[in-house]
Amino acid sequence: VGFGQCIVYLWPYFGLQSFLIPGLIRSKYKSATPAARVGLPALRYGWSPYEFIGGDDVGLVFYPGAAVEAAAYAPLCRRVAEEAKATVVLARPPLRFAITTAGFRKLTARHPGIKTWAVGGHSHG
Repeated sequence: VGFGQCIVYLWPYFGLQSFLIPGLIRSKYKSATPAARVGLPALRYGWSPYEFIGGDDVGLVFYPGAAVEAAAYAPLCRRVAEEAKATVVLARPPLRFAITTAGFRKLTARHPGIKTWAVGGHSHG
């Protein structure tokens, strides 16, 4: 009953494609180029973040845009980590939406030595 009510309520705002399996509408999203994937672990699917370690004093959690694959931001995050001497965590939130602070806390807990964190993102990130 709850799921049906949710669909009836959200249908006028989001339409059919919001309720399809993401794989069916994958062509709508922007995928990362092979060049952007260089040096990344083979985590094509899942929610484990990509991490770039450039220092251990300051950290940045970067949330990607909802319609862009997280790996597409890897070159940017890698460069920020190197030039800013910071740890950059490129989040991969479920359903591509960063909507809670619980996810942020989990990402920062991966690096307990870092006391100063910043958050950034693109679009719905």
